[in-house]
Formats: sequence, structure tokens, C-alpha cells
Amino acid sequence: MLDPLNRFVVYRNDRRSKYGGGVAILINCCLHSIQIDIDSKFSEIECLVCDLLCASPVRFMVFYRPPNYDSDVLNSICKCIELYSSIEFSTVIVGDFNCGSIDWHDFNRGSSDFYSLFFNTVNNLGFSQYIDQPTRGNNILA
Repeated sequence: MLDPLNRFVVYRNDRRSKYGGGVAILINCCLHSIQIDIDSKFSEIECLVCDLLCASPVRFMVFYRPPNYDSDVLNSICKCIELYSSIEFSTVIVGDFNCGSIDWHDFNRGSSDFYSLFFNTVNNLGFSQYIDQPTRGNNILA
């Protein structure tokens, strides 16, 4: 159903704890890519990591953190980002972390230590927020 014409390599990580949900990455079959095996200590988070192997390789990381999940999940996501972004080529992180109180325009972490952890992790690793328009209500996807 995701790719009826077989034009893409489909990488999936379906949600384990409930019905439905998960994350996926589709990469054109013409491009060479590999999925990176994630350490089992991150099994409770919805994430995928894959490398696009070309002249200038790129690592893609996709995450989803459902709303109202506890701080342990966000902490695991931050540790996963730290571990799998420490490579010699560019890394792109995409997903929905449900950290709506972070103000990326004004560089404001929000009022919660919970969101500060994510904000500090991505900033300390040198990542930049490229989504600058609200994606749901007044929230910018982060």
C-alpha cells in the first residue's frame, strides 16, 4: 500500500506498544541507502535511522513522540540523537517531537525542563530548525 509501483525502498518502524502509529522513510530505488540498526535500549521510541550513500552521504533520522508521553521517552530520543548523529557526514532530523512550547524564532526553550532537554540537545549538537511556519495551530514542528 505504501509503494504499489515499487519505486521506493521502504524503511519502517511500527509502534510496538499500541495499535497503529510508527515512522517510515521512503527512498527512491535509484539511490543507494541502508538502514542503521538502532540499539535495543531505544526500543520504546519511534525512530528510524538510514544513510543515503552518495558522493556526499547524508544520515536521516526520523522520530515521533506522541503527545503526553513522559520525560523518559524524550530523554531516550535525545540520547539516540546524540549517539547516531556523531558521524562524519551531514545529518538531517525530521519528525514530530510534540514540544510545542519551544519558540524557535526567539530561541526560547519554553517553561519546562522537559522541553529544555530537547532544545539543548539539538542546539549543542549544532542542528538548526528549518521549519519556520506553524504546522499545527500555533506550533512549529519540533
